[in-house]
Amino acid sequence: MQYQTLGESTYTWTNTLNYLEIPLLLKINVTKTVGFYTGGFASKLLNAKVRVNGPPDVDITALMQIKEDYGTIVGINYTVNPSFSLDLRLVQSQSSLNSDSDRFNQTVS
Repeated sequence: MQYQTLGESTYTWTNTLNYLEIPLLLKINVTKTVGFYTGGFASKLLNAKVRVNGPPDVDITALMQIKEDYGTIVGINYTVNPSFSLDLRLVQSQSSLNSDSDRFNQTVS
């Protein structure tokens, strides 16, 4: 993400959020090769960092309002052979990380 104000420098920043996520899934096999997934997940924020114009990283974990998250998972599985299968999953979070965005629209010094 880049931010520029006329007459000032351009700043580039990167946010890194590390979560521990634990899914709980139920798989229903329709045939020997096709199955469907449904379930949910819970996650916990381990740490959050921001980097402005390169190193060093600044720990912003304490500033994050959303420290836990949960959501739903649905998906489909196709088994090609016993040692190879393909999964397609949709993960929908119940929280929005954008609620913290106003905290980062401040001057970074």
